[in-house]
Amino acid sequence: VMVENANMHALYVNSKVLKDIDAESKSSTPGITKINGKYTGELLELIAMNLALAQLPKITFEDMCDITRSASRLAHRVGVTTMVDAAIGLSFLTHGLQAYQHEVPKRDFPQRVFMFPVNLWVHHVGLDYVRKLKEENTDKLAVDAIKFFTDGSLHGHTAHLQWPFYHHCGCNGMENIPVDALQKQWLAFQKAGFRVAVHVNGDQAIEQALQAANYVLNNDACFDHRHSFEHTQMASENQLARMATLGIASNFLINHVYYWADTHIKNLGLTRAQNINPLQSALQHGVKFS
Repeated sequence: VMVENANMHALYVNSKVLKDIDAESKSSTPGITKINGKYTGELLELIAMNLALAQLPKITFEDMCDITRSASRLAHRVGVTTMVDAAIGLSFLTHGLQAYQHEVPKRDFPQRVFMFPVNLWVHHVGLDYVRKLKEENTDKLAVDAIKFFTDGSLHGHTAHLQWPFYHHCGCNGMENIPVDALQKQWLAFQKAGFRVAVHVNGDQAIEQALQAANYVLNNDACFDHRHSFEHTQMASENQLARMATLGIASNFLINHVYYWADTHIKNLGLTRAQNINPLQSALQHGVKFS
């Protein structure tokens, strides 16, 4: 049994799954949670989740083509003409790229699609391969940004936070990639002609992403780089000012205000919760956002 959290950063599994992934031998893996020495069945973030997801039957090429057409029909029904898949190459979603290549060029496919390869997949297949994919971009199907997941979910307690951390547990979330690795990979991607989209929810994740951006642009000055931070929920005034200076855009996760405001008050305290997704401050600092 596997149940995925709506935030897509946590998976809840039963003892059969824990046995199948040999959790005991992987107890040092980040994200395999225990309480008082006993496994809870909660797996947090991609490294731990992928151990379980790898046990699922592989999605066939035909199934993925059907899924792609279903997504297209749903988008068309509400008037969406451009779709972005911001996680190409997740290990359990097999044949995603091939399905887009097969379906999107068809005359009756009504959207253009932009694809964000995940950095781990780029490392697996090689940067030259992804660069070749980008050279084959068309008006309907294009490789765009390379995606980093630096932290996790605010309401799932895996977003990377600065002090005073999460109120209810005193933890500070999870770091999915160290800042030095982020700097090194980001610089290589920019030099190869790619923009990057960096998933950041917590204020510590935003801080580390800003450090990386500053490093990259100091070592390879690029005026029109189009890099973006995805979600940027806990950005401070200082961080927004630095984003504007560096030319970093943001894709705010504003629906959290509607769906999880009460949860954020519980986890972060009222003052910090009242400042999540700071659109007006972003406007005042000149940060471009969607």
